[in-house]
Amino acid sequence: MAITNAQCEKFKCGKYATGKNAGLVKEQDILWDKGDGAVKGLGMRLSSATGVRTFVLRYRVKNGKEIVQTIGRMSDGWRLNHESPDWDARQKARDLIRLMRQGVNPVEQLAERLRVEKAAEAKALASATTLRECMEAYLTVSGNAESTKKSYRSGFNRNWPEWMDQPAKDLTRDKILKKYRSIVDRGSPGEATLQMDYLRAVLNHARRAHEDEEGNPTILASNPVARMWELSKGLKHQGQERDTRIPLPRIGACWNALLAMGTAATVEKQRTTADLIRFMLLTGTRRGEASKIEWRDCDFENRKVTFRKENIKTGRRTNRDFVLPMSTVLHDLLKARQERRGASDYVFASIGKKVPVVQNAAKQFAELSAIAGDHVHFHALRRTHEDIATEAGVDPYTREMMLNHSSKGNVHGAHYANNRAFLVAAVQKVADWISREAAVADEPKVVSLFPSKTA
Repeated sequence: MAITNAQCEKFKCGKYATGKNAGLVKEQDILWDKGDGAVKGLGMRLSSATGVRTFVLRYRVKNGKEIVQTIGRMSDGWRLNHESPDWDARQKARDLIRLMRQGVNPVEQLAERLRVEKAAEAKALASATTLRECMEAYLTVSGNAESTKKSYRSGFNRNWPEWMDQPAKDLTRDKILKKYRSIVDRGSPGEATLQMDYLRAVLNHARRAHEDEEGNPTILASNPVARMWELSKGLKHQGQERDTRIPLPRIGACWNALLAMGTAATVEKQRTTADLIRFMLLTGTRRGEASKIEWRDCDFENRKVTFRKENIKTGRRTNRDFVLPMSTVLHDLLKARQERRGASDYVFASIGKKVPVVQNAAKQFAELSAIAGDHVHFHALRRTHEDIATEAGVDPYTREMMLNHSSKGNVHGAHYANNRAFLVAAVQKVADWISREAAVADEPKVVSLFPSKTA
């Protein structure tokens, strides 16, 4: 006689007869269906740990391998000879055997069905993902500074608030092009380009985050921002190349102007701002890096300045501080500031409570721009520093190290990345060049009252 439901419910796991577990209860045991009316390969599997009783089928697929296919648990309602064929373990086993005799592997069939269902769910999720969700997902993994994240959020909410809670998949090249032109038309071509770069980065991440198993994006077939640039060649605002700097012949005059600003300053903030600009010309550092150094970062004995990894652009990627030697001019600048040091830990402290360091230098830059004949701003100082280093004879690889740039091809820089002494001569060359130009610019212009005699 074939096994019954009562036998299945009373069945207990046997014990191991031999081996190291001899005498111990088996982790699981199977009561096989045998006798008249039985289905070959059908069994009831019992787990001794959980007590769960499950009907299974062990059978060989035509031209394939033997598999064990789960049918269902007794606790879920599965029975032998159930009045409903949908819950009859024997009927289900016969159906599975029929498929396996045809060469169908039910395990693989189930896996494929689950894969298709999962892909459909993923696609539905991707289709419903809003631009705001895409932006936040990108900012979570981007490694950007908090100030940059703030710039993303404020820019998105200011320029396309109506898109933020709409599915990102609905963004098109034409919609984005129209938005770009509207930002340009209101007099902000620079912001238009920046916001397009931000949007492109967010959508690129969204496409990668919502790929199917073959690596195909399920949210956007292509990046609409990239398509906009490709199909609208020459669209980018002319003159947006970021190449403003102080011309080399004007650097001496600008340096002297900064010294004069510090001398004539009536409040400490004016002197601090002028000193910060001089510091940035000498070091080539970014505003966020230079303004956030503290007195603990200035090692006067060993003549070096440490820029903390949390404050520098590359620090979030390399997890490493950046150390730059002090030139004689930089040493004197910092020493003079130390003598006037207030209560703040910051070298270039501001009186503001919300922002404790200098952030604005509009007045100083207006004066420098008039002298330079070009628009001078914080990042222009970094480009100017590199120009000075080039003019002073510093080689390209060393200039990359001074600016804390990373280059895959810079083997030279890789070997000397942690060798501060290697940069001592380079930073001194920059300081000496500036000092010479300042001295020349300070010389009185003598005009001869007597024309030279000609033959």
